[in-house]
Amino acid sequence: MSEEKKLDKKALKAEKKAKRLEEKRAKALESEQKPHRILDFLSKEYKGENAVMLVLALFAIVLGVLIINETLSISKDYFLIGYNNGKLFAWILIGLAAISLIFVVIPFFRPSFSEFKHLKGLSKVDFLKNIARTLVFIIVLCLFFFVCDLGLNSLMEVIKK
Repeated sequence: MSEEKKLDKKALKAEKKAKRLEEKRAKALESEQKPHRILDFLSKEYKGENAVMLVLALFAIVLGVLIINETLSISKDYFLIGYNNGKLFAWILIGLAAISLIFVVIPFFRPSFSEFKHLKGLSKVDFLKNIARTLVFIIVLCLFFFVCDLGLNSLMEVIKK
């Protein structure tokens, strides 16, 4: 009888453990299906908000530069931003604006990042051939424009006489 009770207890423990694992799996599946609201909000691209952020970032950079150049001055009496005539505040403002500019510009370049993986470099011989072709093309164009200039100069002198 005691062995039957031990087996029953073990079976109950195993059932409880299986039930807990099943609940954990269900919660994990539910969390995978249900997107996080914050991540969902941050991952969306809002074109209007990006434009506003771009304008504000540029405005903040200009404002920071004006403060650093002392075109605009901040009194030392102002709490926090008045330290060192506002130069620390100006540098923080420029830094935050630069970070926001990066966040605004990244979505434009994101599709090209995947394309970089498909690029391969030229061999040394092909690279040197392309350089030689480019230099020859530039020299030919320079000679062409030089000859055109000589011809037009002589034509202009004939017209002047």
